[in-house]
Amino acid sequence: MTVLVNGETRDIARGYTIINIIEELSKQKNGIAIAVNGKVIPFSNWQNYLLSDHDSVLIIEATQGG
Repeated sequence: MTVLVNGETRDIARGYTIINIIEELSKQKNGIAIAVNGKVIPFSNWQNYLLSDHDSVLIIEATQGG
């Protein structure tokens, strides 16, 4: 399957979840938000949210600043 993650095409296996993408990218789970196809996915659903072919995943990381 192919998904778009923050504008980059990635090949993933069927059955991949948001957690799998986060782990593959070595991202911390704290301080980020995830949207799939423009819809924000609550953290409580990341483990069970199965990605589909051609999904668009946006990972938004919190930053500090003033």
